[in-house]
Amino acid sequence: LLYRGFAQTEKSREMSRILKWFSCLAVLGTTCFGIPAGGQEVIVHDYDNVYQWQTEINSPRVPAEPGYQTRAFLWIPPQCEKVKAVLICGHNAMEEGVIESSEFRRGLSDMDMALVWVSPGWEPSDLFYVPNGAQDGFEEAMEELAGKSGYDELRTVPVAYMSQSAQASSPYNFAAWNPDRALAIISMHGDSPLSEVLCCGHVNPYWGSRNIDGIPALMCVGEYEWGEFRIESAFPFMKRYPDATLSLLCDAGHSHSDCSEFEMEYILAFLRKAMEYRMDEEGHLRKLDKRDGWLADRWYPENRAPEQPYSIHAAPFAEYAGDRDSCFWYFDEEMAGLTEEYYLRERGKQAQKLIAWQNGKPVDKIRFTPEEDGLTFHFQVKYDGNGHSSSPIQIRREYGPVRIVNDTTFRITFHRTGFDGRKTGWMMLDCYANADNLYKRAILNLELRIPGRITDGQPQTINFPGLNDVYAGTDEEIVLAATSSSGLPVSFYVESGPAVVKGDKLVLTEIPPRAKFPVEVTVVAWQYGISGQWQSATPVKSVFRIWK
Repeated sequence: LLYRGFAQTEKSREMSRILKWFSCLAVLGTTCFGIPAGGQEVIVHDYDNVYQWQTEINSPRVPAEPGYQTRAFLWIPPQCEKVKAVLICGHNAMEEGVIESSEFRRGLSDMDMALVWVSPGWEPSDLFYVPNGAQDGFEEAMEELAGKSGYDELRTVPVAYMSQSAQASSPYNFAAWNPDRALAIISMHGDSPLSEVLCCGHVNPYWGSRNIDGIPALMCVGEYEWGEFRIESAFPFMKRYPDATLSLLCDAGHSHSDCSEFEMEYILAFLRKAMEYRMDEEGHLRKLDKRDGWLADRWYPENRAPEQPYSIHAAPFAEYAGDRDSCFWYFDEEMAGLTEEYYLRERGKQAQKLIAWQNGKPVDKIRFTPEEDGLTFHFQVKYDGNGHSSSPIQIRREYGPVRIVNDTTFRITFHRTGFDGRKTGWMMLDCYANADNLYKRAILNLELRIPGRITDGQPQTINFPGLNDVYAGTDEEIVLAATSSSGLPVSFYVESGPAVVKGDKLVLTEIPPRAKFPVEVTVVAWQYGISGQWQSATPVKSVFRIWK
C-alpha cells in the first residue's frame, strides 16, 4: 500500500524502491522476530542523540526562564566532508523525537545536511520574533558553531527551518527575515503563514513588505487535530501573496502529538526536493516559480468531504482543473502524487484504539510510581479488545528524559537539557499501531510530568573525578565512575561531544572528517534522589578533550 501508485512516473521509481525496502523490513520483522498477526507484541524504537558541539547564546534577550541559558546543539553527519545545508529545529515537543530518530538522521546524512537544535528557543514568544533578539541569537549561534566545529560554511549555508505546535510559526517568520538564506520552511502540526489563530494564543509579528515568495513551505496537520481554521487562513494568504509556494500534508489517521514514519519520510523528501530545485552547484539559492510546479486538492475530513473527493487529480500548474482558491502547490508530479495517493489510501477505514494498563487495570493517564531506585516505572499498552489491525503495537519516545527499556519498563534518564529547564520534567511516549487495509492508524500519546528536582528528604552530593583527555582512535571506551553521599547509584549523560553513555561506559562515536581538534566532550553525573528520602543532587560536569 505504501508504494502503490508510485510507478506511474520515471521520477517516482527511486521513492518506490525506498518504500519497498521499508516494506520488506516490516515483513522480515514479522517473520524473523515472531511478531504475531494479532499485533500484541510491542516494538520499541531507539534514537540517536549525539550532538558533537554546543554553544550558549548570549545575545541580549528577555530570558525564557530564570537560570536556564538558551543553547544551540550541533550535529554534523559523521561522514560529511562539506555541509550543504543545515536544518534548524526549535524545542517545543515533537521535534526532539523526530530529529533524534536514527532513520531521520540517516536521511539528513544522505543530503550532507547538518542539524542545529535550539533549546528552549531563541526568545520567549517562540515565534522567531526579531525585536526580542531572535535574529541576533541565530547569527551568534551559527558563527560560534562554525568556529567550534571547523565547518566554516555553517556561517553561510542555506537553512531549512522546522518547528512544531507553539513554535510552528517561527519557520515562516525566519524565512521572511532571511529570504536569501531560507532553503525550506516546515511547520509541523502548526498553522498557515500569518494566521490570526495561533497555538497558545500567540500573535504573529507584522511582516511589513517582507514575504516568503518562492521559498517552499510545508504545513503538516494531523487528521485528528483537524480544524478548518488551520487552513482557512492559508487561502487568503495565497491570494495576497500569489507567488508563495505553500504545500499541505494532512497526516491521515494521526494526531497533534504524533509524527508518523510516513510524515518523517515525506519531510525528508520535501527537503531533498528543495535542495534539488533551489540549489546550484555552488550552493546558491534561486527562487522557485510557482508556475513550474504542480497543484493538488486540499485534504477533506470524511464528514465534510464532497461527494467525490479528489476526483480532479493533481496536475501541472497551467493544467489544473480544480478550484484554484482551495488547492496547494507541490514541487512536481512525484510530490503531488505522493500526497494525493496518501489521502485516497487512508479514506474509509475503521478506527482502532489502544489503551494503557498500569497496576493491573486500564488507565487514562499513566502515573509515576517508581521502583525502589526512584527512576524505573512500568505500564503496558494493549489493543482495547475490539477489532484492530494486524500491525504490532510500537512505542517511540517523542520527547523528554525517558528511556524505553522494553515494552513494559521505562526509566527516567535525564539528558542535555539538564534539571532546570522549563521542559525538563515533561516527557511523552507515542504508542501506536500502523494502518492496514481495513483500519486507520491507532495512536495513544502518553504524557508524564515529574519534578525537575526532588526537594524533600536529605540532601546529597556527587563526587565525580575529572576525565582525562584522549586521542582519537585510541580509547573507544572510557569507564565512568562517580559516587553519591547517599550511596545511591550515579547516572551519566553526554551534554555535547561525539560520545554516548552505555551503562557505566562512555563510548566515543565517529568524528566528522573536517572537525576542528581538540573536540570537547561534556559528561554530566546526576542522581535524581528518592522522594521523601533523598533530594536530587546537584549535577556535576566533567569536560575532557579528544586530540588528533
